[in-house]
Amino acid sequence: MTETTHASILVSLLLCAGLVATGPVSGVALAGHDDGEHHHDGYDFDANLTSSVVHWQGQDLYVQGNASEVTYELHSVSDSGGQATVDEFVDTVTLDERASAVVDSSSLEPGEYVLLDDEDRVVRTNDRGVQTGTAPQSDTDAVDEAAFRIAEQEFSVTPEQDTSAPGSSLDFDVDSNRGEYDVEITATDVSSGELREIFGGTETDDGTRVSEVSDEIEADLTDVDTGTYTFTFSVTDTDEDSTATITVSEAEEMAFVDDNVRAAAGDTRTIDISTEPGDSGTLVVGSADKGYRAEVEFEDGDDDGRVSLTVNTFLAGNRTGSGERTAWSADDGDVITGVDLTTPALDEHLAATDYEMAVNSGGELQDVGLFDLHEPSVSNLTLRTAPERQYEDSLSEMTRTRTDRVAVDDVLIADVNATGVFGLLDAQPGDDDTERFRSLVGSRNASFWLELDETLGNQQPRLDTAESFENDAIRAYPDPENGTITVVMDEASLAFRNGQSSIQTGERYEVWFELDGDSAVVSSDQPVSSTVEFTERTATIETGESDQLWLPATRNATVDGSTTVAPGTEIGFNYRLDGLLSGATETEVRSNGTFAALVDLSDTDPGTNVSVSLRDFDAEAGGVVQAASEKPSEPMTPITESPITTTERSTGDATETTTEETTETTAEPVEPTTTTAGTVTATNASDEPRDTTAGNTTEDGAGFTVGVALLALLGVVLLGVRRQP
Repeated sequence: MTETTHASILVSLLLCAGLVATGPVSGVALAGHDDGEHHHDGYDFDANLTSSVVHWQGQDLYVQGNASEVTYELHSVSDSGGQATVDEFVDTVTLDERASAVVDSSSLEPGEYVLLDDEDRVVRTNDRGVQTGTAPQSDTDAVDEAAFRIAEQEFSVTPEQDTSAPGSSLDFDVDSNRGEYDVEITATDVSSGELREIFGGTETDDGTRVSEVSDEIEADLTDVDTGTYTFTFSVTDTDEDSTATITVSEAEEMAFVDDNVRAAAGDTRTIDISTEPGDSGTLVVGSADKGYRAEVEFEDGDDDGRVSLTVNTFLAGNRTGSGERTAWSADDGDVITGVDLTTPALDEHLAATDYEMAVNSGGELQDVGLFDLHEPSVSNLTLRTAPERQYEDSLSEMTRTRTDRVAVDDVLIADVNATGVFGLLDAQPGDDDTERFRSLVGSRNASFWLELDETLGNQQPRLDTAESFENDAIRAYPDPENGTITVVMDEASLAFRNGQSSIQTGERYEVWFELDGDSAVVSSDQPVSSTVEFTERTATIETGESDQLWLPATRNATVDGSTTVAPGTEIGFNYRLDGLLSGATETEVRSNGTFAALVDLSDTDPGTNVSVSLRDFDAEAGGVVQAASEKPSEPMTPITESPITTTERSTGDATETTTEETTETTAEPVEPTTTTAGTVTATNASDEPRDTTAGNTTEDGAGFTVGVALLALLGVVLLGVRRQP
């Protein structure tokens, strides 16, 4: 055999093994290009179609099945008696010769969906869009695990102020129900290069692309000429967009930051004024024909070129007889030097109407605006829960999950959406927000209570609000800017009247907030309520029909389970080998009430008895450690990838729902382990974990095995080459 022939065989083997780069390898999720889109073996898509994950309407979703040139069906999923059920046929998904397809979600209505394979079994996919298991439609747990959600993204962009000076910076506030995503910014008569200079990001054909947008987008107006500009902000992987218009003009000596300030009558609102550093002036609000006119003299005491004056519209007009000065306050560093009410005192809070605004300096008019007050209202009450241990945390640190079922002793949270109440609340006696809220609901102005929705004797047990406050069982967090009062309750410390000592498992309570018609804020009672059911604190370790754990002898064997306690709660595990305590670990409950803990069994011999118990719960399961390549004889291939977690945290808005990918590293299975259909009880993992985050280049087990075999054959050929004389 000649040396040339050897070289030809060598190249052929390398090509077969995929070690010579002739194109992307099928089944490998490639990292996105600079344009932020994903490319995979010639497919363009926005995300991998992943079970148990929220996808956004308009995204193109990549999926890879187990067989080529077959047709899958997309069906909606409905909730039947608390169980996930395969419902109406929606569309077909045809896998090509490489067993892949891209699903366009633009026409899908928000809701739950699932794929059925050519045998009408539900398909579970991992975070690379690759099929990892199937189960019969009759297994409702498997349907729930395999389903994915399509959600409609809400998206709007508004400038922090409509007018700005050349050379200044400006923030555009972004309001969305989604976490981080990419946005392309375009504008008429502004080049893509100029847009990149203003907003940063990556230049595109039409504008600039800003990555990882969440709450705001910053704009640098250093080199922007005076004029009016309209920018279009488009989410790159959905159909959502928003426009915002600003005017760049030379700054006046003194001007309103926002010349149209809106608030509900009875609320507090801040009026911002831009000045020359250290300047003083006079703010005038109202007019004689509107029955209210106040002059507020101010000074920029901290020389920052901005004065912020806050008015309590419940107290404005000297309705309490304590003087108009009590209705006005200034931010730290700013100074109010005088307040003069030039109209007669009012009998009630400012009426819901438009009031003129003007700002003067040095006896000259500088700017005019409008103070727009609308009618107050109480719109709804939303219930959430948080882990028991988080009651002492600040609101921003709590893991808050919307629900109508709360485990006994977990934190119960009520978000009251209301306007017109915050001036009244601010006027109550008390040293902090909770004390003022206690005063508010203890007066004729408003009420807050819990009431059992089933009759106990002749009276329903009802919250003893005063004693509950004494027990430090209720804390209040008002957010006037977003019209929300968040009431956080420590269930274990709540006190009740009418024969009830504490909340009991299985009880259903109505949670009420009412703004009274006698409060001088609204003309009639405005109550809102929601119902919550209190459940037992339970946890279950998933095993399977054999009622045994199947844990592989690897360092990332996974124990899965579910619980009724709040997402974010830490679950502690102990595990024993042949009856001896061998280790402990902890994990957090996911948003869907499931949990998964990794157990290191890499140094454990197959055949060893293993048992796992949950601390603080009466839950234990046992089994036998298996060799990493062994298969328990049960019908379904397990899903080894972790689902996406959805949590809600306070971000200054009333509530923000954030969907993010679980950050744990999942080990790649050497060979799939079968378990009970729809139940994941253990993960068969290799000794070396690897990153499975979507977008990284990875390899599937089957293709890797072929590569190893070809490399072995390559070694034989190289040995033959070396032995040639």
